[in-house]
Amino acid sequence: LPDLPTLRERSRALHRNNAHAAAITGTIVENEIGTGIRPQCRLDRTALGIDSETARSFERAAERAWKRWAPKADAQNRMSLYEIQTLLKRQIIENGEVLVLPLMLKDDRARTLGLALEVLEADRLETPPGRRQDPTIRDGVELGGRGEPVAYWIRQHHPGDLLLGRGGLGVSSQAEHVRYPAVNAAGRPNVFHLYAVKRPGQTRGEPFYAPVLDTFKDLGDVVEATVVRERVKACFAAFVTKTNPLDAAIGAGSTNSAGQRLNEMEPGMLEYLQPGESVTFGDPTGTGDTFEPFVNAMLRSMGAALGLPLELVLKDFSKTNYSSARAALLEAFGTRFAVGDI
Repeated sequence: LPDLPTLRERSRALHRNNAHAAAITGTIVENEIGTGIRPQCRLDRTALGIDSETARSFERAAERAWKRWAPKADAQNRMSLYEIQTLLKRQIIENGEVLVLPLMLKDDRARTLGLALEVLEADRLETPPGRRQDPTIRDGVELGGRGEPVAYWIRQHHPGDLLLGRGGLGVSSQAEHVRYPAVNAAGRPNVFHLYAVKRPGQTRGEPFYAPVLDTFKDLGDVVEATVVRERVKACFAAFVTKTNPLDAAIGAGSTNSAGQRLNEMEPGMLEYLQPGESVTFGDPTGTGDTFEPFVNAMLRSMGAALGLPLELVLKDFSKTNYSSARAALLEAFGTRFAVGDI
């Protein structure tokens, strides 16, 4: 739990700055969520003791109600239900968890139904300062006698709202938090806390990329160094050495406005040297022809840790036949995409 905020920040930075991580997340969301989960109402007429006509009439009415409600499911009037499903899956992958509050907004005349869903980032779930010594509250989740969640302590404002001038001074206080019971008086959930449980008694979710954060960083450093090396090699520069002091003085004008000599290289550069000066290029050994196999090996190991074959990590099926590609897809669909269903 103490490492969770750091893991979330590193996972978010990885999504912003790493093309492979963004592609992996997109692959999982596209294959697991797609266009969204759409219901099909089918009643058990025998159990309910109703006739076929009554059942069909209710089924049609329920599906019509769903179609009216789904486009306005978001409490903030930004997303449809299908967009919410995509957002929830991305949050589970990136942050490891997400919170959803089912609200009844009876004062909103634009809604045909009062039910609306409010999506909250995991940062808002935390223990109030005055309750941090309470053994029944574990990082914002209040537990019962069997370890079951009985309430959630949620900040009214996101910690980052300080930059927008909201949330008072941005300091977490007892008054800043609201206690949401896990279920209401009717036994229905007040809070949906969505995350993949990997350990017994686990109360918070772990970011999907936590096992490979260091590997992604190492690979990024290698790629950056290789790109710099190739940029230097691309600078086909020419250097002219003058033995006549007068000519050298004339050609020694490669300085900036402060009179400092230029020490940068760029493609097509022509640099004049002073008498006695020479240029020596180092030839450091790099990855060379082994660069692509090295990157593929790193991505293969990361894909194995995440439950994804290399073909889906790279989105490249050019080196596989139908049988191997189908086996890879079935393995991915049967393992990774079945975890953390929403």
